[in-house]
Amino acid sequence: MLPGLTLPASLAVLLGALRPCFTAPSFRTFCGLAAGLAGQVRRRTVVGMLLAAAVQRAWPHDRAHYFFARARWELDQLGLAVAQLVVLTLTEPGTDLRVAVDDSVFRRAGRKVHGAGWQHDGSSPAKDKLSYGTCFVAVAILVRLPFCSREVGLPVLARLHLPGKGAGPGKVETAAALVRQLAVAFPGRIIHVVADAAYHGPALRTLPGTVTWTCRIPATRCCMTSPRRAPAGGAAPAPGANGSAPPMTSPPPRAGPRSPSSPTAAGRPGRSLPSPACGTGPGVPAKSA
Repeated sequence: MLPGLTLPASLAVLLGALRPCFTAPSFRTFCGLAAGLAGQVRRRTVVGMLLAAAVQRAWPHDRAHYFFARARWELDQLGLAVAQLVVLTLTEPGTDLRVAVDDSVFRRAGRKVHGAGWQHDGSSPAKDKLSYGTCFVAVAILVRLPFCSREVGLPVLARLHLPGKGAGPGKVETAAALVRQLAVAFPGRIIHVVADAAYHGPALRTLPGTVTWTCRIPATRCCMTSPRRAPAGGAAPAPGANGSAPPMTSPPPRAGPRSPSSPTAAGRPGRSLPSPACGTGPGVPAKSA
């Protein structure tokens, strides 16, 4: 270990499972930073981790900065190793995995911060909900801990999202790529993904068959049950060829102004809701304006 650094036995065993992801010098630096991250109660900066681990005088500070800038280790490999550790120790064998996907903006300052820009930040105090910083798309495995009354999300994979059109893949594409890695790492498990309304799109069509994806419906849309309109002859609509119910049709427009409480749908008349790949169920035609 590093000079002046003593890890608890339980933490040393836990970090030892991640040893294959690093070289020998990088692993020693990683252990020191991990201990400092666990002991740091203020801002999680590189210097703050050194102070919390009490190694600020044992080795130069540039060793920690070198670990993040040029050391030989791969973020996805480390994340999958952490995922294996979480699934092995905190889930029942053979059970389905529940995964949460979201993105977070870390507010930064400076012109030379890689990947920084003005981005949507739901926690921003500004009215426009914009913050300047870096945005990471993260994937967390939901587990139940004996000392918590509800599920806890343990982040295992994350990637930097580059803002701007054409700068890189979008957030949905990034999230789908990360979930695809989890599906490959756990081929015998069903993975249930939950995300917010922003995470739906064509990138979800190529997910493996062992992955389900559920997201909220965008605020500009609504679900409604439209009555089936009988044909001109007055007979009830015939069922489908396979015995299923006939497709839903839009009701005739109502006379008079629409009340404020009536549901509305964005877009042109007849546009459908998101596809079943987004977890919203079968597409239902939108109500005519």
